[in-house]
Amino acid sequence: IFRWSKGIKKPDVSVVEYKKAKEKASSGKLTFTKTVALEDPESDFKNTLQYEYYNSMRK
Repeated sequence: IFRWSKGIKKPDVSVVEYKKAKEKASSGKLTFTKTVALEDPESDFKNTLQYEYYNSMRK
């Protein structure tokens, strides 16, 4: 369950390729980054998730 106050605008969420997302966010300032590595040795599964947050109001 998620709650928020009235009048708060929810962020726009979209799934795009990394290159296109980087181009779109290039005008903002990088404020946070996190990388998570997922591995399962039994099934030989490996994946890396990279989170980057940009603030377009700061420059």
